[in-house]
Amino acid sequence: MWFLLDRVVLAAGETFRMDKETSMMGRTTKWLLSAGMLGALVGCGGGTSGTADGGTPAVDRTYDYVVNTLTIDESTSAMVAHTGFNLDGRFSPTAMRDRMPLDCDHGDFFSSIDPDQNGDAQGMACMGGAAGCRGGVDNQLPELAGAAMMLINIRESLRTQVSSGALSLIVRVSGVSSLTNDTSVRVQIFQGRPMFAACSNIGMVSQPYALDSSSSTYNGGQGVSFMGSIVNGRLRVTPGGGGTFNLPLPPIMGMSISVPLSNAQIRVSLTETNGTNGNLGGAVNRTDILNALIAIPAAAMFRSVIESLINGLVDTATPVGGMGGSCEGMSGAIGMGLGLTMVKANVQMAPVMGAQAGMCGSM
Repeated sequence: MWFLLDRVVLAAGETFRMDKETSMMGRTTKWLLSAGMLGALVGCGGGTSGTADGGTPAVDRTYDYVVNTLTIDESTSAMVAHTGFNLDGRFSPTAMRDRMPLDCDHGDFFSSIDPDQNGDAQGMACMGGAAGCRGGVDNQLPELAGAAMMLINIRESLRTQVSSGALSLIVRVSGVSSLTNDTSVRVQIFQGRPMFAACSNIGMVSQPYALDSSSSTYNGGQGVSFMGSIVNGRLRVTPGGGGTFNLPLPPIMGMSISVPLSNAQIRVSLTETNGTNGNLGGAVNRTDILNALIAIPAAAMFRSVIESLINGLVDTATPVGGMGGSCEGMSGAIGMGLGLTMVKANVQMAPVMGAQAGMCGSM
C-alpha cells in the first residue's frame, strides 16, 4: 500500500530547478505522507544535466504516474515469495530453533522481484528457493490482514479504495535522463484527485488528474520526497533519511487511519507509460500502530486484545538496522509490504481541494 532533485513542480504552479550534480552534496530526504498520496504530472524537464546511456547528454524529463493497484500478499507461507524489504539487515531463519533474539520470533520471507533482499551464507544476493538462499523480507501485513478479518477485509477494502478513486496515489519521477539507468532521480508522492467521471477509466493511460492542495502543505509544497536511482529499468528509492511515510489504510469501523512507515522503500519497473512489479515497504513502530487502532472508538474497549495481537506481529528490533535495539516492551516494529502497479497520468497545473463533484472518487 511508496525521487530526487532536478525539476520540482509545486502544486501551486511554482517551478524551480536544481542541478543534479551540485545538489548531490546537500540533499536531505524529507517525506511525510498523509491519508492517501502520490502525485503526477507528465512533463518534460528542461536543460541537459546528466547523461543518457552511452554518455550522450540528454534532456532531463519528468514522468507522472498514478497507482492503479495496491495489494497485500494473499499468503503467509514462508514458501511463497512476498513483497516488502529486508528492513533490519537480518536473514531470519524460518525454523524457530535457529532464530536469535533479534529475529523477534519471526522468520523472514524471500523476494522474487528484488532478489537483493535475499542472501546466501556469504551475504550475496540470491534467488529465493535456491539451495542455501535465505530470505530477508520483513512483512507481517498479510498476518495483520488475516487477523483483522473479523472487523474488516483489508485486502478488498484497499482494492475498492483504489478502484473507486478514493485513494489516488500519484508518483512523480523527475530529473530522469534515462529510464534504463540513471544514478540520480527524484520521486515525489502526492495526494491525487481524478478529473474524470467514470471510475472505469482508472488504470487507463494518460487520464487527467489534479493534485490535492493538502499535499502542498508537506515538505514546503513539494509533497513527499525521496532520493533514488534507476537500475536496469527498475526505479529504486534510497531507504533512510529520517522522515516518515504515512501509509493510508482503508477505513475501519468508519474511521480512516494511517500508520507512519520508517525506512520506507519503493521499487518499480518503469516505462514511459507504466510501472509494473511494484514493491512498497517499511516498518511501523509497535506503539504507532497500537495508538492508531485504539483511536477507533469501537476498538478502544478491546485494547488488551489488540495489544496482544500487535505484540505478536513484531518482527524487527529497533533501531532498524539489526544492531542493538530490542523486540520487547515499547521497542520493536512491524514490517509491512505491498505490491503496486502504476500508469501514466496527466496532471493539471492547478491543484484542487478534496474530491471534485461529479468526478470519480466524489462518492
